[in-house]
Amino acid sequence: MVFPNGSEDPWHVLGVFYPLNVNVTSILIDGTSHCYDMYNDESWDKKQLKDARKQIKSILGGWLGAS
Repeated sequence: MVFPNGSEDPWHVLGVFYPLNVNVTSILIDGTSHCYDMYNDESWDKKQLKDARKQIKSILGGWLGAS
């Protein structure tokens, strides 16, 4: 599982912020809100948001056997 959390998301207080086990990744993205990690990169996006998207895509690619 991957738990991306935006620090400005009103739901973030209910999020998972630490790995529950080796199969769980938690990512806190500073200065973002709900679902920002699901959008395509834009030139004005913060580096931390772009890095989180790359990390999520890499994890999903590993699960799906993509390179």
